[in-house]
Order: sequence, then C-alpha cells, then structure tokens
Amino acid sequence: MSPIATPLISGALAQDVAGVGAYSLWNNHLYTCITAYRSEHAGASTPLSGEGSAFNISGVAPYWRAAWQQNWGNNYLMVGSYGLYVSSFPNAASGPADRYLDPAFDFQYQRALGPNEFDIHGTYIHERSNLSATFGADGASFPLHSLNTFKGDAVYHWRDKWNVVGAYFATSGTADPILFAQAPLTGSNNGSPNTSGYLTQLAYWPAKNVNLNLNYSGYVKFNGSRMNYDGAGRNASDNNTVYAALWLSF
Repeated sequence: MSPIATPLISGALAQDVAGVGAYSLWNNHLYTCITAYRSEHAGASTPLSGEGSAFNISGVAPYWRAAWQQNWGNNYLMVGSYGLYVSSFPNAASGPADRYLDPAFDFQYQRALGPNEFDIHGTYIHERSNLSATFGADGASFPLHSLNTFKGDAVYHWRDKWNVVGAYFATSGTADPILFAQAPLTGSNNGSPNTSGYLTQLAYWPAKNVNLNLNYSGYVKFNGSRMNYDGAGRNASDNNTVYAALWLSF
C-alpha cells in the first residue's frame, strides 16, 4: 500500500518519459548534470491524445543535479542538490496545465571500519505545485499546494556478508479534501497527505551476486491519521508489511 501523495520527482514519471542530457565531473569532486525530459507513453495509440495519462509534459521538463564529494582517511562525504520542473497537461495533449517545482537536497557519509563499513544517507524534497488544470476540473479544492518529504537511513555492512538497515521517512503537506479524498484503503479521512514511518532490513550475501534479505516496514501515520485514516476503520499500522526477497545479479 502506497501513501496518497509523493513528490513528482520520486518516481511518478518513471518509465513514462524519455530524455537527453549531459554531465561533468570536475577534479573528482564536483559532479553536475542536466537532462531534458519529454513524455513517452510507450504502447499508447497514436496520435497521442494524453487521455488516461496523469502527466503529459508541455515542452520539456528539466532535471538538474549538482554534488560535491570528498574523501579523507577512511571517510567519504557527499552533499548535493537536485530538482525537477514540470508543466503538464493532465489527461490531455494541450489546454490548462499543472506545474510542479521539486528542489531537493541530499547527503551521504561513509566510514570504513576495518573490513566493515558504516553508511548514512538522507534527502529532503520540497515540492511546490500550481494545480490550475486539476482545480479547474474540480479535482482539487484550490490550486496552490506544497509537499515536504524527508528520508534518512543508516546501514552497517559486516565483512561483505551481512548488513543491517534502519530508515525513517516522513511526508507532510497541504490538506485538500478533494485532491486527497476519503476512500477505503487508499484515501484520507481528513484530506491530509501526512505520512510517516520506518523500515528495517537484514540482508545476507552468501555469494557476491546473491542477496537474501528480510524487510519490515511500519507506519506511524498514514494519509493524515494514525487511527481510521481512510474513514472506513483502517489504521496506519494495518499497512505494516513483512517481506523477504532474493536478488540474483549477473
């Protein structure tokens, strides 16, 4: 079960766009990248009408990335920024547009501890959106919204065989009873997108290309509430999940 709201840059356009870009690395420290994306609805009939597609990019959507990386002793540090701007026609090829601006910041710190390693990662995204098209189609209570997302994790690697992960995530944003409507399982009883929780993982590599892992994700709040978040009696903890996975790399 996925929360009712995530920033556009966090995968909403995955496998639905095509782009071209360029990158540079200066002095093994400063990495920069810029890419321009257009909608590419693979498998859709032509000519493209945009119907059935929540996002149809007007012109191009620029993505940018800049990061500074530094090594000293057994340490590595990266701090960076990235972002995306999208003007999109919802379910149409032209007409009124929704606009999204997603600036973000992230960091990574690693420290080698003999044969072991400790990693910390974090990212913060602040999305500002003007949903004029959605508002005009009665899909939102008002056009201007914001969404804030933070994700952080810590990983301990033991001798290339085991790792333990602990992660925290939180999303907060503008409440909207139409955009984030009440619905069983997936909706919000109070129109709020606020969600927070945690994830743990235990992984084992019996060989370099084989990964066995056990995962648990838990929610403190889901779609605006801890209890009865959907108005149908479902609690945030009802979405807690345990799963095991096997990864093979070739």
